[in-house]
Amino acid sequence: ADRAATDPDVGHLMDVVVPLATALRYGDVRGTDAAALGGVFDGIVVRVLAGLVPACASLDDDAAARMVERLTAVQTSLAMLDHDARRTAYPAVLAQLADRHAMRHGLISGRATRLLHDAGTWDAGHVERRFSQALSAGTPPAVGASFVEGFLAGSGTVLVHDVDLLGVVDRWLSSLTIDSFDAVVALLRRTFGAFEPAERRQIMNLLMGGATRRSAGFGAGVDADRAHDVLVTVRHLLGIPITADVRP
Repeated sequence: ADRAATDPDVGHLMDVVVPLATALRYGDVRGTDAAALGGVFDGIVVRVLAGLVPACASLDDDAAARMVERLTAVQTSLAMLDHDARRTAYPAVLAQLADRHAMRHGLISGRATRLLHDAGTWDAGHVERRFSQALSAGTPPAVGASFVEGFLAGSGTVLVHDVDLLGVVDRWLSSLTIDSFDAVVALLRRTFGAFEPAERRQIMNLLMGGATRRSAGFGAGVDADRAHDVLVTVRHLLGIPITADVRP
């Protein structure tokens, strides 16, 4: 707590949030008092929230990439503990980072938008409007590509399940001039190349107008004999005696 109070580097404080959250959630080998540790954690979270926006005001590419990882880690840590900050305070800070008028690094804005989307703070319509603004004609292509990378890095599932958002990205790419496309193609290739092969196939299928196959799902009835076998297995796993009257 003393070190956190005198450390001006918000990034250092964000790096501490993850191990502290893990210790609070699962305990540690030293048997540290949870209440005392919780007080330290709360104090560090307050300092992070207060200093995060200024800390993201002017970052180069390497620093922005590191900050993107930290933003995700903090959200994961707050969710792990179901911390009060995850519901209001942290989303409010992320909304400032995602603001198109803030002129921050595209990676930061893109990841902040993705975290707000994943947490359910912003609905699909809000995210699509933010995406459209980031990829508008008035935004330099390199900034738009950085936003796309920040939003999509690591997973393309969101594009598979949100056809409207996929359309925004597709129309932006189609609108680029040859020179603009050449300037951003390496960045975009890195972003989309990190997706799982199945995700890339599904995205291509959607872009080519193919319908996504969906399973028929389960019927209304229950197969009593097959359900009986399942219940027997579950009883074995739980150590519950098997009786002749085990029926679904």
